[in-house]
Amino acid sequence: MRGINLSKFVGNDVQMFDNILKDIFMGSTFTDSSDLKLRVCVENYLKKSFLDSNAQFVDKIMKTWDNTLIRSGVMLIGKSGVGKTEVFNSLSNILKQFLNENRSIRPEQSIYKPIYT
Repeated sequence: MRGINLSKFVGNDVQMFDNILKDIFMGSTFTDSSDLKLRVCVENYLKKSFLDSNAQFVDKIMKTWDNTLIRSGVMLIGKSGVGKTEVFNSLSNILKQFLNENRSIRPEQSIYKPIYT
């Protein structure tokens, strides 16, 4: 629930949302579901591409990926020059690189599964 809604909030709203979840689900802990291997791949790609690999930009790429897994369609909206196109293009290139690297290591654990008809 947190991952689905987190990208919709700004600033102080995240802390307020976390507090509401803690009140509703007492005793539960909430962790970031982002894949650590993919995050490392994102950071490496950004450095290799001479892009700023600050935490905020990396988080935007990871949240965009998380949203594509959850939703059937995703729109990146915002003012001109904030990095929407760069997030999309970076994510596309990162996923291609990530898939190729992981396919060569463990082809049976690919994110794409064969469909038998």
